[in-house]
Amino acid sequence: MRLSIPPSLAAVSVALLATTECYAQNLTDQYPDCVLEGNYYEPLGDGQCSEEFNNPECGYDGGDCDDFNTKYPDCSTFFPSDIGDGRCDGDVNNAQCGYDGGDCDDFNEKYPDCSAYNPSDIGDGSCDGDLNNAQCGYDEGDCDDFNEKYPDCSAYYPSDIGDGRCHGDVNNAECGYDGGDCDDFNEKYPDCSAYYPSDIGDGSCDGDVNNAECGYDEGDCDDFNEKYPDCPADYPSDIGDGRCDGYLNNAECGYDEGDCDEFNAKYPNCDVLFTYFIGDGVCDSDLDDSFGGNNYNTLECQYDGGDCEEPSSKAGKKAGKKSKKSKTKATKMPKAL
Repeated sequence: MRLSIPPSLAAVSVALLATTECYAQNLTDQYPDCVLEGNYYEPLGDGQCSEEFNNPECGYDGGDCDDFNTKYPDCSTFFPSDIGDGRCDGDVNNAQCGYDGGDCDDFNEKYPDCSAYNPSDIGDGSCDGDLNNAQCGYDEGDCDDFNEKYPDCSAYYPSDIGDGRCHGDVNNAECGYDGGDCDDFNEKYPDCSAYYPSDIGDGSCDGDVNNAECGYDEGDCDDFNEKYPDCPADYPSDIGDGRCDGYLNNAECGYDEGDCDEFNAKYPNCDVLFTYFIGDGVCDSDLDDSFGGNNYNTLECQYDGGDCEEPSSKAGKKAGKKSKKSKTKATKMPKAL
């Protein structure tokens, strides 16, 4: 059965859409240099200060941020509305933000040296690792039982201990080998240092446990190792997934099981970590080491697949200008005597 929209509802929808489009156009006309994300225009000038529009180009959120900026000119926060809402928020618990507009005064008086991102977590009945210190009163006593049992255990999530699942970060003597949750795992793999022990034998080959100590991921990596015995892949599932991964683009990994064949045919000597950066429309000429350094804007990579200007083009332009100046000088007539 086909459902029909009542004429009245349809009319309201059309009117609302027209109003929204008109509102958006007005905002664009009023703030031509304001970057409005997609069609999300509502926060601009809606009576609430939004950090993403708190700039001159957007008229300081259409004026919504004027009071905030006057009161807290040096306060940097993504959620200005959090200030003075009756709850102490750690990210604005500083002098620049008026200690959350006064919301954190009681907290700071009680715990003057406690750096808590979520002060409301203190004394909520659960031991939080980031508050388990003298400055925060050991989470206002919530961590007393935990500390008595595991005095030397540095656990960010104390509630993980003894929850029935083995966690690698607390699989140590100080934390009672995760309160006993890791006993079976340690008996089977005594020398395996796995951050996620539950990954072992889950049917997927995980690179960090693809070693003898971890039973080659309890056999999950046998097929992979047989095919690529010398491939040091952190994520074996990346191989042959239809996308060329630079760190697998080598003979040992079968050139990413063929995924990099097309790339290598076009750029045979281009050695980069992220092959999809090449020719993506952005000149990658100054990347840090985490992105593979400055290997993209090179002759081997055809200057980032054409995204960056070739040095010869710059030289040609300069030479052209120089030649033009020379011609002008050469054709200049001497003054008559």
